[in-house]
Amino acid sequence: MRIKEPTLIAILIIFYLVGTVGILIPAYKNSFLELSFFNLILSFVVMLLARKKQFLPFLLFLIGCFTVGIAVEWIGIHTGYLFGEYKYGTNLGAKISGVPWVIGLNWGLLIVTSASIINKFTTTIFVKAVLAALLMTGLDYLMEPVAVESNFWKWKNGSIPIYNYVCWFLVSLPLQLVYFKFKLAETNKVFTTLFLILALFFILLTLF
Repeated sequence: MRIKEPTLIAILIIFYLVGTVGILIPAYKNSFLELSFFNLILSFVVMLLARKKQFLPFLLFLIGCFTVGIAVEWIGIHTGYLFGEYKYGTNLGAKISGVPWVIGLNWGLLIVTSASIINKFTTTIFVKAVLAALLMTGLDYLMEPVAVESNFWKWKNGSIPIYNYVCWFLVSLPLQLVYFKFKLAETNKVFTTLFLILALFFILLTLF
């Protein structure tokens, strides 16, 4: 039996609302931050349940995103050639050679949700991919201050390098191109809502 979109959206709203409130209460902040990996897994599962078409190719694409995501992050933390010099903290759960495995899920999740917003535009595949990559990079811009404060990751010199955002765009662009080229992009209310919830989540935590 397929779970209806309003139900999936309600699940996302409830979990992120509870998470936001929990993090904003000093006495519970650390406990909720330690569960951040669970919210990412939940979001990923909801995204899978919300998919309407081409599920097998979609799943294969996500496996590819996971692999690429883990690989580029491994290069980043071990060499500094991508993103800059940074290390992951303890609040994103178990790691694969220093990279939290949920980060691989996160790359796929952000590709899919940002593409859902851009997919409704009538334009070329390349322009769609560029816009979706820019949208992802914009979300990373919102995410970075919260991530550092929340011990998701930290930068060697304490400041977020512009190079990080350049790499985010350059890594996400080819993934978006593949996603649009093979007609996997789907305008989906759950995907779009999830992206907007993530953006609002990081904005609220930055403000408060």
